[in-house]
Amino acid sequence: MENPLRSAPSWVGNSLLAVAVFATCWTASVFYWRSSGATPSEMAIGQLLLGLPVAILLALWLGNNAMRARQTAAPIAQPAAADTSAPRAVLPAIAAGAVRLRGGESLEELAESLLSNAAPCELDIELTDDAGYPVLSGRIESADDPSAREVMTPWLALRGMAELSFSDEQWRALSLGGAVVADLTEHALMHPLLPDYLAAGPSERAAVALPLLQLRPVLPSGWPLPQRQAAADWFLHLVEQQGWPAQRLQLAAGEEAAFSLVDVLARSTSLTMLVACDSYIGEDSVRDWSERRVLFSGRTPRGQVPGEGAAGLLLADAVQAPLLGLDGVAALQGACDGQRPGSADAPGNINTEMLSCLSRHALQESKTEPTAITAICADADLRPTRVGELMGVASALLPHLELATQMMSVGACCGTVGAVGPVAALALAGHDALANGGEVLCLSNSDSHYRCALLVRRA
Repeated sequence: MENPLRSAPSWVGNSLLAVAVFATCWTASVFYWRSSGATPSEMAIGQLLLGLPVAILLALWLGNNAMRARQTAAPIAQPAAADTSAPRAVLPAIAAGAVRLRGGESLEELAESLLSNAAPCELDIELTDDAGYPVLSGRIESADDPSAREVMTPWLALRGMAELSFSDEQWRALSLGGAVVADLTEHALMHPLLPDYLAAGPSERAAVALPLLQLRPVLPSGWPLPQRQAAADWFLHLVEQQGWPAQRLQLAAGEEAAFSLVDVLARSTSLTMLVACDSYIGEDSVRDWSERRVLFSGRTPRGQVPGEGAAGLLLADAVQAPLLGLDGVAALQGACDGQRPGSADAPGNINTEMLSCLSRHALQESKTEPTAITAICADADLRPTRVGELMGVASALLPHLELATQMMSVGACCGTVGAVGPVAALALAGHDALANGGEVLCLSNSDSHYRCALLVRRA
């Protein structure tokens, strides 16, 4: 069903954007003053309640105008760092998606929260910076559930890993990741050939064409290798425990290279479960970020907001997709990615060249006219560099969209979540394409260098 918000006139979209910016700044400021007990000066009140939201809106307006001027003056050249000419493998379809984010525990909840700004990041009274003030975070209350630790601890002991320890942040990520694995496994168990396979005798099962389910976990690169391997084995155990036969289950080899959504999609098998989880909600991450001056605060407004979450996709090829997609599947086309030549966190003007190039390529390869795009799903958070880059590209290439109602960015509600961001954005794009029957441009620009674009539509 089409979302009614998308039919609003342009002045409504611009007004909603302004109200959202002011409301977020005011809510965060008032909560900060109350929780810290500080008495703000008149200058501080003016800077935070008026100066900050006006500065954000001004940056967005200037970025929009700059992009329009550049588009009129000359076509955007393709950066050498964007490998858009290399042949790509046939991409799978999205048979199902699942998320655990601050904005919702389902894709429906997440979409509603993002469009209504119902679950923004808030000041976290349990986490403080080096000055003793609460930090803004994307904490998920359900991540505190101790059941994952209680169940996994004896399992580790049985496998001879009783001495292996996990930090509180890692346990939070595992709890969220396990919930996503359970959701996707539930969808996989709907495969029509599974009952025949389970009913057949050992010698007869080879004749049943049940596909091999490959589990591909994407775990934080900062975790030590033993913890990453144990977490991957644990997720595999959860899939088997839920009912998928071990003989038709495989764990994908771990990858040391930097995460690339396009490469992960291209390497998928006939049936792949892709799961990413991460958490920075803990004193260790806050202390580390504060020492490196990358934590969002009044002194570092371009810093990151600690977040946490999990997201996953059940990917299927042309044979398996029709068997699993009872309500339809989302096709992926025109996927391309690349690395920015310079960090998006470096001082200077917002550079949209790489993301614009990739977006144009995705549209061309998928044979989609820009005017046919009905929505944008991205992973950008609220940092001005990411918001400015995303909105600059959107307003220049897709000026017909009302960005307040036709653009959803998962980072707005969850903060920094690593590889969870692009996976969640793609899951959300698949959901939107199926729910509204449109053409969705999925973009990733949360990383300092990595950029990605692809087109998602109902198959």
